Amino acid sequence: MKAIALVLVLLLSGCASIYSTPPTSVHQPMSARPEMRPQAVPATGGIYQPGGLRPLFEDRRARNVGDIITINLV
Repeated sequence: MKAIALVLVLLLSGCASIYSTPPTSVHQPMSARPEMRPQAVPATGGIYQPGGLRPLFEDRRARNVGDIITINLV
Protein backbone atom coordinates (compact mmCIF):
# COMPACT_ATOMS: atom_id res chain seq x y z
CA MET A 1 0.00 0.00 0.00
CA LYS A 2 2.83 2.40 0.88
CA ALA A 3 4.58 1.65 -2.41
CA ILE A 4 1.43 2.47 -4.41
CA ALA A 5 1.01 5.75 -2.50
CA LEU A 6 4.67 6.63 -3.10
CA VAL A 7 4.42 5.91 -6.84
CA LEU A 8 1.17 7.91 -7.03
CA VAL A 9 2.79 10.92 -5.28
CA LEU A 10 5.81 10.78 -7.59
CA LEU A 11 3.63 10.63 -10.71
CA LEU A 12 1.40 13.50 -9.58
CA SER A 13 4.36 15.66 -8.56
CA GLY A 14 5.72 15.35 -12.10
CA CYS A 15 2.55 17.06 -13.38
CA ALA A 16 3.00 20.04 -11.06
CA SER A 17 4.43 23.23 -12.51
CA ILE A 18 6.75 25.65 -10.73
CA TYR A 19 5.83 28.50 -13.11
CA SER A 20 2.64 30.46 -12.53
CA THR A 21 2.79 31.68 -16.14
CA PRO A 22 4.39 29.85 -19.03
CA PRO A 23 7.97 30.97 -19.74
CA THR A 24 8.47 33.15 -22.80
CA SER A 25 11.34 33.13 -25.23
CA VAL A 26 11.61 36.96 -25.19
CA HIS A 27 14.22 38.14 -22.70
CA GLN A 28 13.94 41.67 -21.33
CA PRO A 29 17.08 43.80 -20.87
CA MET A 30 18.59 43.45 -17.43
CA SER A 31 20.00 46.98 -17.24
CA ALA A 32 18.56 50.41 -17.96
CA ARG A 33 19.71 52.33 -21.00
CA PRO A 34 21.64 55.54 -20.27
CA GLU A 35 19.77 58.80 -20.72
CA MET A 36 20.48 60.69 -23.91
CA ARG A 37 21.97 64.09 -23.12
CA PRO A 38 20.97 67.04 -25.28
CA GLN A 39 23.68 68.05 -27.70
CA ALA A 40 25.46 71.29 -26.80
CA VAL A 41 25.42 74.04 -29.40
CA PRO A 42 28.96 74.30 -30.75
CA ALA A 43 30.68 77.67 -30.50
CA THR A 44 31.14 79.10 -33.97
CA GLY A 45 33.64 81.76 -32.92
CA GLY A 46 31.78 84.44 -34.86
CA ILE A 47 30.88 87.94 -33.70
CA TYR A 48 27.15 87.47 -34.19
CA GLN A 49 25.49 85.60 -31.30
CA PRO A 50 21.90 84.56 -32.10
CA GLY A 51 20.85 84.61 -28.41
CA GLY A 52 22.53 87.90 -27.48
CA LEU A 53 20.22 90.18 -29.42
CA ARG A 54 18.95 93.41 -27.77
CA PRO A 55 16.22 95.66 -29.09
CA LEU A 56 17.20 99.16 -30.22
CA PHE A 57 15.15 101.10 -27.64
CA GLU A 58 15.96 99.26 -24.43
CA ASP A 59 18.20 99.89 -21.46
CA ARG A 60 21.28 97.79 -20.78
CA ARG A 61 19.86 95.96 -17.78
CA ALA A 62 21.37 92.55 -17.02
CA ARG A 63 18.75 89.89 -17.68
CA ASN A 64 20.46 86.86 -19.17
CA VAL A 65 22.42 84.13 -17.43
CA GLY A 66 26.07 85.12 -17.30
CA ASP A 67 25.48 88.90 -17.44
CA ILE A 68 27.78 90.92 -15.17
CA ILE A 69 26.12 92.83 -12.32
CA THR A 70 27.80 95.74 -10.50
CA ILE A 71 26.59 96.40 -6.93
CA ASN A 72 27.38 99.74 -5.26
CA LEU A 73 27.36 99.64 -1.43
CA VAL A 74 26.87 103.02 0.21
